[in-house]
Amino acid sequence: MPGILLIFSKAFNKKPLTEFLVYVTGLSLSFFVVMPWFIRYFNSPLMISSYSVFIVSAVIMVINIRKIDMKHLTMDKAEIVLICIFLLVLLLRCLPMFFQLAPAGADMSIYSNVARLIYENDGISYSNKMPIAGPVAHSIGFAALSAEISLLGDIPVYRSALLLSCIGYAMVCFGLYVLLLRFFNRPTSAATSIAATFLSCSPWWLIRLGGDPAVLSLFFFLIAISLIIELKSSFSWSKLVFAFLSLAAALTAYSAVYYSSRAYLLLLIPLAFISAEAISSMINTKKKYLLSASILIGFVLYCVFYLFSSISMCSVTQADIDALRWMDNTISKSAVIANNYGDAGLWIPAITGRAITNPYSEPVHGEELAAGLAKLRPDYIFIGGKAVYQTEYKKDDLAAKPWRYKRVYSNDGAQVWKIL
Repeated sequence: MPGILLIFSKAFNKKPLTEFLVYVTGLSLSFFVVMPWFIRYFNSPLMISSYSVFIVSAVIMVINIRKIDMKHLTMDKAEIVLICIFLLVLLLRCLPMFFQLAPAGADMSIYSNVARLIYENDGISYSNKMPIAGPVAHSIGFAALSAEISLLGDIPVYRSALLLSCIGYAMVCFGLYVLLLRFFNRPTSAATSIAATFLSCSPWWLIRLGGDPAVLSLFFFLIAISLIIELKSSFSWSKLVFAFLSLAAALTAYSAVYYSSRAYLLLLIPLAFISAEAISSMINTKKKYLLSASILIGFVLYCVFYLFSSISMCSVTQADIDALRWMDNTISKSAVIANNYGDAGLWIPAITGRAITNPYSEPVHGEELAAGLAKLRPDYIFIGGKAVYQTEYKKDDLAAKPWRYKRVYSNDGAQVWKIL
């Protein structure tokens, strides 16, 4: 990870260990979000570029191993406890990985599809236009990072998108902690960052709507603000460059501010500062036990509502994955699939690369999408095993017209019908 090179910067290697680790992660993620935009000018494959970054970072670390000075990093008992708490936060945020196959929300189908395009092209390419090969998002930083995870970890893009979504929600908590540290002590900052991200509907409610790229973007924005504030008191070129890189990553990861449900995420910042003032006074009184109980309740509520929200709105089941794998091995790549918006059919482009008649699209693509869809003539109909929205195609309706539709695949609710 390139962020580990911050250990050589005097502006960062004198910080508390938790803050340092958040900055290391933030710099690494920012770098990998922005990197695909630059390497395409050199026709450098994304996988080779990613591995090269890891190798160069490792070589620099080995060569300068004796110059590493960690004696200024704060590593007391409080830091160890805080790291354990943050690891628990990360584990809780990653719970959806164990209970669902893909991210929830229609929005994530487009970002996963773009990730697939980047994965298959081994870099950013504009050769595939919507809707024939799938929609191309206006800002693709989240998709690029998902593709890099798939390339390096050899996992499907819909799984890497889910993993990155989970990590993003945890990183907002950590980024908020770092920002609050500029004004409050460690206990207050830690308690507020956890309370603000676990006890509030925002941002965790967005996981059911597919607003995960906006959450990741918020993390980069929090890091950038924190660094800009630091620059006022102690200027350093490393902080300045890191701040610009974080801002670039925030804009690249997500820029659809016209969605009010995404834009109001920024209100988390002033609300966190107001909460921090109240929590600070509670920590210094007997009310700290009430605060601890509230945070504990927040964890419990999270496990119930956050996980339920994500699982209930995830339309992809194992039966759907099996059906789409059959489709990938059996049906021509040029085939057009008629799909329901409310089931796993929305994920056909992201998983198989085939065109569908009813994809998700951002509002800015409305006219282009409508023009493209008018030219499509479907060859098959896919019906998913789980519907989270209303569906247009029903199994019974298709079965009632055997002269028009022929069922060619069926497994546990997931079906593929050929249009005769």
